[in-house]
Amino acid sequence: MGGNLMSSKFRFLNEKLYTTPSFAAEQLFKEQPHLFDDYHEGYRQQVEKWPKNPLDLIVSELSKDKYKSAHIGDFGCGEGKLELALKEAGHVGDIFSFDVGKTAEHVIQTDIKSVPIDEDELDVGVFCLSLMGTNFPEFLAEANRVMQHGGT
Repeated sequence: MGGNLMSSKFRFLNEKLYTTPSFAAEQLFKEQPHLFDDYHEGYRQQVEKWPKNPLDLIVSELSKDKYKSAHIGDFGCGEGKLELALKEAGHVGDIFSFDVGKTAEHVIQTDIKSVPIDEDELDVGVFCLSLMGTNFPEFLAEANRVMQHGGT
């Protein structure tokens, strides 16, 4: 798809994600999975223009020895790059990559207001550019539910 058309589609989908509740995004991407791929293609094009990708900073921090065995949840993981980068860096703890669409086998497709893991299972919760949706406070409440007391 041409650059301008992809940019327009990305902006349209991005606006939709910010102005609707997460269940609407989940339904949209389940009915039309190609839109999730289109969104992330547009996202990749945008990231290339940024002076620094915030995900790189998060990977750098979580690659430190003190997090090596931490159980991490990546809420709104997109393509699940955090999990891949940390595993490549030798991370041995569990990593859960959650998003409303699925672009990779390791991504758990779910609405992040209700993730399929138990209470107190995570040491670290990550939201990298993913507090989208009119019900984003529910995402934070869900992260709180699955975080261990004393988590980061």
